[in-house]
Amino acid sequence: MSATMRAAVLHDILDLRVEDFPKPSALSPDDVLVQVKYNGLCGTDASEYAKSSTMVPLKSPHPNSNHVGATILGHEFIGTVVEAGSNATEMLGKELRVGQAFHVVNVSAAKRVVPICAITTTPWD
Repeated sequence: MSATMRAAVLHDILDLRVEDFPKPSALSPDDVLVQVKYNGLCGTDASEYAKSSTMVPLKSPHPNSNHVGATILGHEFIGTVVEAGSNATEMLGKELRVGQAFHVVNVSAAKRVVPICAITTTPWD
């Protein structure tokens, strides 16, 4: 597996950039690393890109995380768990699919993914 990962980062309306990030060097006990096969943007992400930043905190702090600024989009994806922390080893090799409740909380020390859609299911159903 590569030493870097790619993500679609919304910097402003109509300014979506695919950027490289370092692969995490260590996982915490509850974390998993997913090798993404396919990725998409939901309707909310598309609207945020095209016309407004009502849910993505580009100009003012997100109400839950206080994050403000560029935000990684694309929480709807299909991929396979390729690494797992000590509390998540049962997830190794499992495929995660669109609509399941998982998100990346740390891409690197400088970037953070801000979940913007409701989470209603678990990834291991």
